[in-house]
Amino acid sequence: MDFTVIALFLASVLGGSLIQSISGFGFGIFVISVFPFFLPSPQISVAISVMLSLGMTLPMAIRMRKKIVWRHVLPTLASYLVVSAVMVLVVAGAMPAAVLKKCLGGVLLGMSLYFVFFSSKIHIRPSLHAGLIAGGLSGVLDGLFGMGGPPVVVYFLSTAGEDGEQYFANMQGFSLITNLYTTALRAFSGVITLEVLQYFGMGLAVVIFGMFFGRRFARKIRADHLQKLIYGFMALSGLVSLLQ
Repeated sequence: MDFTVIALFLASVLGGSLIQSISGFGFGIFVISVFPFFLPSPQISVAISVMLSLGMTLPMAIRMRKKIVWRHVLPTLASYLVVSAVMVLVVAGAMPAAVLKKCLGGVLLGMSLYFVFFSSKIHIRPSLHAGLIAGGLSGVLDGLFGMGGPPVVVYFLSTAGEDGEQYFANMQGFSLITNLYTTALRAFSGVITLEVLQYFGMGLAVVIFGMFFGRRFARKIRADHLQKLIYGFMALSGLVSLLQ
């Protein structure tokens, strides 16, 4: 491994974990915006991002397990498990890395626009069909790009109503299971190599460090300002990927 690449990787992971601690989300979005610029391929970038996300999701899911409403989570999982398997095992493997990177750029740009202009305006009625659709869309985005959050965020917000703890618990339960599942799929497809595991080992220590210090600074930084900065960075990163 090149020292410069390692330094960029660790700095990216630290930045993502600090963002996650302060704003409550954003690790995967941030790191997947920068990893492809210095890691070997988009597939490896996604695999490392998802594995590191487990380091944050696992303790939160265990702590909030009693708050998870499984009748809301299970429909999203049912469609996610099928769709993400197709994306990881069939589509991602057949797509050239250059094409996948440009698709990632388009998704980053589209998601930044969604978060800025539409995230607070889109509401859906909680139902079985809505859960299946949200899970399926999440499976597409997560299987290809490791960013499956937005569709299920909208769905879980609608099912939780004013109960913020229920929303957060459902997200953690969903994320834990889906991250474990897609990690297993990528291991089966051969994406998780010794190099990926080495990056994961280095990154996990930084994630723990970043989350610990992020909590200490959380009250000093406005989360909404930080989120807007993330969206701008996503848009810029997406444009660069599309134009390369």
